[in-house]
Amino acid sequence: FGGIPGAKIRATGDNPTGAVSLQKLFPDKKVINIPGCPPHPDWMVGTLLHVLLKGMPELDEYNRPLMYFGTTVHEKCSRLPDYKRGRFAKHWGEEGCLYLLGCLGMDTGCDIPTRGWVGGMNTCTGCGSGCIGCTEPPFPDYGNRGIYKHLVASNDELQTLHPEIASTVVKLKNGGVING
Repeated sequence: FGGIPGAKIRATGDNPTGAVSLQKLFPDKKVINIPGCPPHPDWMVGTLLHVLLKGMPELDEYNRPLMYFGTTVHEKCSRLPDYKRGRFAKHWGEEGCLYLLGCLGMDTGCDIPTRGWVGGMNTCTGCGSGCIGCTEPPFPDYGNRGIYKHLVASNDELQTLHPEIASTVVKLKNGGVING
């Protein structure tokens, strides 16, 4: 989707490199997007093999192979039990779901939680960094939000978005919310 080279300068919104996705560059061509920062080697090789041996793989709305990008990081995250129990980390390095620290796993499609990096040794959320959403089209800009920002949501918004944890939501004096 343009990746890091396609990032915009926050103050101006300009893209100094002019980098864009192949899909934007060649709108009339069939493009398979394999995003990531970096894309996992299995995704690259597996997609090429699929095209060569079986033809075009099934693609999602962003032209990514569903076999690699058909589930969210959140759905397979090792911290999902913490999320379901309402146990959220409030600071980096703490145990618990990293959603309130800005983890983008709920909105990021890829199979890294089950595939892992470096021969399956770890994942972004597994090492405590949170998902940065590098396989999604807005990466790395996110509307000038940037990466790793505390979640800003009202109590009502959080309960509407995630009713399954509504009973554990607590309002803070500063307008923030806490779960757990």
